[in-house]
Amino acid sequence: LDMLGLMGRGSVIQIGSRFTCTVDKPRELPRQTFLVGMGNIASQTFTKEWLPMQDRANVVELTYFDEEAQYQRQTVEIYQDGFDTSNRNIIKTQRTLYGCSTRQAALTFGRGLMLRNRYLTYMPSFETGVESIHCLPGDAVDLAIDSLQGGASGRVADADEGSITLDCL
Repeated sequence: LDMLGLMGRGSVIQIGSRFTCTVDKPRELPRQTFLVGMGNIASQTFTKEWLPMQDRANVVELTYFDEEAQYQRQTVEIYQDGFDTSNRNIIKTQRTLYGCSTRQAALTFGRGLMLRNRYLTYMPSFETGVESIHCLPGDAVDLAIDSLQGGASGRVADADEGSITLDCL
């Protein structure tokens, strides 16, 4: 299952006594999103981590089993865009793609890995209550955090024509 999940960019997840799957793929609009704000996040559970670029891999070495070469082990390296003009040292990561039998599939997987490595830079973590039970891994979540946007968020506690009072202030 892990082998196919890696190549198919999917994961099997357990929800109670049932299992389902999620796939990392482009989604067509309209797409359901969820708003998580200070009114949803359990007190003192929000943390944020920025992933430094200098610690990220800029080369991925992929091993796959080529059908045209009678399933012999083949290796291909994929470099991050701009690698040749950068002064960064080589930071290499390796993956073995057991379910991959063509060079093109390995290259496609590697390019996707390099793009995620380049653009996924921020890792928030938080706990929410039962109102978020409908969210699954891979769902889009809009995050309204006071410290990030310099504003205020929360649940509406009171409102009239000229003002709104939030419950988390």
